[in-house]
Amino acid sequence: MAILKQMGAGPHHEWAVRGTEIRIGSVTVDAAAHQGEGDTIVDVYVKPDGSYALMGPGAFAANITIRGRRERKEPGTDNEGHPTTTRIPEPLDADAVEITLWPKP
Repeated sequence: MAILKQMGAGPHHEWAVRGTEIRIGSVTVDAAAHQGEGDTIVDVYVKPDGSYALMGPGAFAANITIRGRRERKEPGTDNEGHPTTTRIPEPLDADAVEITLWPKP
């Protein structure tokens, strides 16, 4: 389960987590698809008409922080018998995703 932070007294926007997918209001963010080499922050906005979007203008509904991709090193040998190291990307750790929820305007 993701790390959840609630800013202010609330009430806060509706949210749900299913695997690496995070839903804030009507917007779903696939955290695995947004993961990069470094940390990535995805902002979700609530527009004046009450709809949710990944681009402003609007008030923050949530900020989703996705930790950078981790890799493990696997030793091996090349065709000539020389030692090599292969970097294998690890799957996203959904428990390390951080969701910051903002109060409803």
